[in-house]
Parts: sequence; structure tokens; C-alpha cells
Amino acid sequence: MLPTQAYYDNSITARPYDLNQARHYLQLAGYSPPTSNGVSTLNLQGILNDTTGAAEPNATITLLETTNNSTFPNSLTAVSHTTADINGFYSFVVNPTTAGTYYYYLQDTSVSPARYIYLQSFTATGTSSSLNLTEILEIVAVVIIIVIVVAVVGVVWRRRK
Repeated sequence: MLPTQAYYDNSITARPYDLNQARHYLQLAGYSPPTSNGVSTLNLQGILNDTTGAAEPNATITLLETTNNSTFPNSLTAVSHTTADINGFYSFVVNPTTAGTYYYYLQDTSVSPARYIYLQSFTATGTSSSLNLTEILEIVAVVIIIVIVVAVVGVVWRRRK
């Protein structure tokens, strides 16, 4: 809420944010936060248009990549897929796993035959450090266990008094 809006409360202050303390708690939980490795994350997004230029809503699209653009479309590998929203908007986040130049295409399978749309190329400089779903679930499980243990210890401590 902006200070110029009605009901803005000046007495409310933001909670302090300490990134080093957050890293410390993650390390206590047995997790080592990743460090930057020089690879940029590529965010590919846009509006999917049909051949007339109109937005194509609810289209099923697949993000494809290749490292050898001269053998298109035989060397394409599926990276991810999604469905465009009602305005034709799509979004992908890509983390290349090895160094090199990658070429990205959209495959629109909502039409027959499927059509391919070139998006862009991207040069990765190293390996990716993104978390997979299993690692994320492990972190969430550890945090939940810690919260439960702290809550139980608190209840037991209060009952002793």
C-alpha cells in the first residue's frame, strides 16, 4: 500500500531481512545454498500469434532447443511445455546445463501440422546450479520438521513451568 492511500498505517514497520542469517539457518538445516556459477538464467516469454498475427489463446506449445541450428528440425530436443493463456501469453525459464550456444524454438501443436517459431539463441558459460523438485521437497520437509520440533519443545517447556 502506498503512503498516499487511505488507511495507510505509518506505525507498521517492515521485518528485518538478513540474507546471511537466512544462509546460516539453511546450513543448520543441512542445506548448502548454491553459489553463482556464471550461467545466466534465460527467461523466454511472449505472445503466441497465429499466421494472421492474432493472439492464439489456450494453445499447447513446447519449448525446443538445439545446439546445432544447421540440422533444424531433426536435432531439436524438448525442454518444457505449457499452454498459452487466454491472451496467448507464454513464459519459460531455461537453465542450460553445459557451456555452449543454444537455439530455442516454439512448437505449436494446437495446429496441424505443428508449426515451429524461432525465438532466439543463448550462449551459456558454465553449468547450472538450479534446484530440482526433489531438492526443493527435501528442504521443505526439513523446515517443517524443524518447526514441529521447536513447537513441541516450546509446549513441553511451558508445561514444566
